[in-house]
Amino acid sequence: MNTILGIDISPLSVNVVVVGQRFNRRWIEGCRSIPHTGGNTIAAALAEAVSSVEGSDLSAISALSARDISFHSLTMPFSSIAKIRQVIAYELEPRLLVPLDEVQFDLCSVSRDSDQSTIMAVVASRNVLDYFLGRLQDTGLDLLVVDVRNHALALQIIPCCRGHETIVLLDIEESVLTICHQGVVLLHRPLPQRGPAAVCDLALLRGVVTTLHACGVENGLDLRPTRVFLTGVVGDEGQLVETIADQFSAEVVVLDLAAELSVGCRPEAESQWRPQVMNTALALALRGVKGQNGFNFLSGDYLPARSTLPYAKELRKGIVWVSLIIALLVLQQGLTYRDLTRRYHDLDLQTRQIFQRVFPSSPLKVDPLLQMQAKMKEVQQTKGSGINVSGVTVLDLLTEISARTSLSWKVQFVALIVDAETIQIKGVTDNFNTVDALKQELAGSANFKDVIISSATLDRQNSVAFELRMQKAL
Repeated sequence: MNTILGIDISPLSVNVVVVGQRFNRRWIEGCRSIPHTGGNTIAAALAEAVSSVEGSDLSAISALSARDISFHSLTMPFSSIAKIRQVIAYELEPRLLVPLDEVQFDLCSVSRDSDQSTIMAVVASRNVLDYFLGRLQDTGLDLLVVDVRNHALALQIIPCCRGHETIVLLDIEESVLTICHQGVVLLHRPLPQRGPAAVCDLALLRGVVTTLHACGVENGLDLRPTRVFLTGVVGDEGQLVETIADQFSAEVVVLDLAAELSVGCRPEAESQWRPQVMNTALALALRGVKGQNGFNFLSGDYLPARSTLPYAKELRKGIVWVSLIIALLVLQQGLTYRDLTRRYHDLDLQTRQIFQRVFPSSPLKVDPLLQMQAKMKEVQQTKGSGINVSGVTVLDLLTEISARTSLSWKVQFVALIVDAETIQIKGVTDNFNTVDALKQELAGSANFKDVIISSATLDRQNSVAFELRMQKAL
């Protein structure tokens, strides 16, 4: 199982959410929201929130506020992100009010074609980033990513809005507007006023409409939102939804990200789940378990010195399972080899016994199978008594005699004597009629002639011992 901790430091509270994932199933393992207003500091609230949900091998993802970041839309004459990263610093430098070595930046692609790309670059002061990271160092967490708060949340809700060309995300608590079009984040804009009372102000809403129009003109688009998501809502949400719906003529949704994405929640965490203040923390944790792309300020000098693997625990489990499977395969191969070796020795013993029965006068010196094949070849190639001038071998004669002996006869051959011209057969049967029938069968063969019964006598066991003589048909 993979677990990631999402940490969101909002203007009013520190919010943490732990998400677990196994295969395609995701659920909230734990969550907590600790206010940092009044006498409680952010550091104290952060320590309390993290300690309440922290587990073993837990990695974390957090985000900077959009108010601490400057956003820049750039058009670059490259389609390769790798090339853009090589020159982005030179493009950003004229736009910045401070030296380049005093900021940390990252980028993501907005649109690309064959010869150019439109990108969104985010720039944060190193002083702000150092202060932010200093707060998190005391927790001892393995920090993987520092993203942008509203960007991480927007990337999670975009897949839920198929069929909606333009959507808007309003963070009421932080007063930040995010505009998305055709699955791409076009703009993040911190609004001048802050807090729920300001959002209901018509002048502010007209400012949102003006921002939509300006963003559309800059990108050559007609931005008419069909769905507006609200997060960070405090107080009376009914009046807020009605006011915004009237202004935009769009569907207004007070966002519950867990419900939108069908993310389950463990019973012990369900009582702590507060979607309006925890949506962003959940989005950050989901980014980790889903491996999504986004911004990350932890690069260059800020790259963690030690390797941070969000899937280290799962990797260790995988190694154990793979090792077990390999061990079982080796055991199976060992057992198979043992069985084959035993079978080989049994067959070798049987072959030796057959050789000794067939060739009792020949000593066994080499491989019995090879020696038996050599002996059979010698028999087949024997001249004189073994073969006549017509090319018929002893084996051919044996085959002929066997074929002409009916299976219904009780006949046992005890001797076969073959010389250059004659063949003599000795055997035992149960009656004289069988001897006569065998004589008639052999007389009909093209290989024999002048078949006669030399002798046929009844012994004490009432068996007939017989002898047949015949000439080879040359």
